[in-house]
Amino acid sequence: MTTTNFLIPLKLFTLPDYFNSIAMKRIAVILPLLFFAFSSLSAQVLNPVKVTHNVKWISDTEVELQATATMEEGWHIYSVKPNEESFVVFTEFNIPESDNYKLKG
Repeated sequence: MTTTNFLIPLKLFTLPDYFNSIAMKRIAVILPLLFFAFSSLSAQVLNPVKVTHNVKWISDTEVELQATATMEEGWHIYSVKPNEESFVVFTEFNIPESDNYKLKG
């Protein structure tokens, strides 16, 4: 009696097979839903500090700019000149340069 062995070709799992699979279709539906659900959570912008300013005339050629910061309860503002070894974010006032005025001090 003679036996014959047949080789069955091994089908490799290919990328198109993966994209056509049911699991991939589920992932394609769930991922955008999760993205939109969690992206709205990070869209909230906190503005706990309100800054107002006032100009006080000292003389005909000098003015003093006064800035007042009002913070919500539980928030803090740090010094303009804290310890250099500090880990906190320094308070900073950025006044653009102009030919119309000269910063003093």
